[in-house]
Amino acid sequence: MQINPSISKSAQFGNLRFPVREDYVKYFLDSGVVATEKDLWKSDKFVSLIHRHWHGEGRNGCIFALLAARKPDEIGWKDFVVTGSIDEIESGDTETLLKNLITLAISDPNCQVLSLLFSNIYTDNDLVRLIRFLLNMDIVKLVDEQEIDDLVTLSLRIPLNSDNVLSWLMAFGPYDYFPQTRQSPITEVAIRVKTKPDIQFHRLNKDNFAAHLADLPLEYKDEVMEKTWENTLKRTRYILGEEPNQFSAAKTTFILPIKIWKSLI
Repeated sequence: MQINPSISKSAQFGNLRFPVREDYVKYFLDSGVVATEKDLWKSDKFVSLIHRHWHGEGRNGCIFALLAARKPDEIGWKDFVVTGSIDEIESGDTETLLKNLITLAISDPNCQVLSLLFSNIYTDNDLVRLIRFLLNMDIVKLVDEQEIDDLVTLSLRIPLNSDNVLSWLMAFGPYDYFPQTRQSPITEVAIRVKTKPDIQFHRLNKDNFAAHLADLPLEYKDEVMEKTWENTLKRTRYILGEEPNQFSAAKTTFILPIKIWKSLI
């Protein structure tokens, strides 16, 4: 199944339009493939399809990600859907499941990126509880927390090997305080599960102790990489409505209002 281009697209940035969570719900209900919204967000198949479609539409600003999302199997971009509520996530065996899944992805030669999709996490309270749940996992490290005006930025990392190479986690989700390029229909934590390749595009970060989503090897010619890089910067600025900053930067995993972040302390 593919999502038809006729899907409603409620988010608009100039001449660019993108679907939001409610648009996907309406599309699937109108198509008759699910009877209720609950059925949609409980379906691994449909959640994965929505995830790939949203990234493939390019709202995250990165054209490299857009291209990768359109051929995820070839690239090695895998996803895992967690359909449980936050109560179910906290009380079940989800922690062990995710730790094993991440460990396997790191060792899997065919996996470059692992996206964890939490389809029934969509409220402020759920998000805070999910972040604290992740931070209670011994493989997830909070390396930086900064308060800027009324917002807080959180930088989460996962060690990839014994040499202390750290994967920079990137989060997306249906939260209006996320940067526009991170406002996706599904709460997602994307993890780069491989260290940097031997040959890299010259504009990428060269810190070998940091693993970024941008390190994903796409194997395009240099002139294509250069043009795609330039277009990514333009598209990102266009969607953000400003220059990329600390809130939208790859080093930041989550951004929340301080009062929301501290609501469960």
